[in-house]
Amino acid sequence: MKRFYKDFEIFPDIVNLIQTKNIFDIIADSLLKEKIHSVYHTPTKGLGNITSTNNLFHPSDNKLPNINFGLFLESLALASFHSFVNVEKGALEKIIYLIEKISNSSGIKKSQLISGETL
Repeated sequence: MKRFYKDFEIFPDIVNLIQTKNIFDIIADSLLKEKIHSVYHTPTKGLGNITSTNNLFHPSDNKLPNINFGLFLESLALASFHSFVNVEKGALEKIIYLIEKISNSSGIKKSQLISGETL
């Protein structure tokens, strides 16, 4: 997600480093809550080795958890609301500005080259 924020010129153009870290912390917290919910609400014979939340993202997994699309959109909404650009504007105007910024960024070209698809 950090790379996306840089590629699509959200960081540092719209949110600064502290704001970006706070957004990532909020998303990580949401991801952890989703993981805990799925562990404790999945019908199993037991919880096995899960004795604390520290075991939910174990380093031996060798992979970082992926965020879902809803959390990704939430991070963009948080970025637009915490924007230091257009502070006098309303929430909707900030979201529109963010969408325009992403649409005109170099990240679109990078994504198209990687995927082989154009808009």
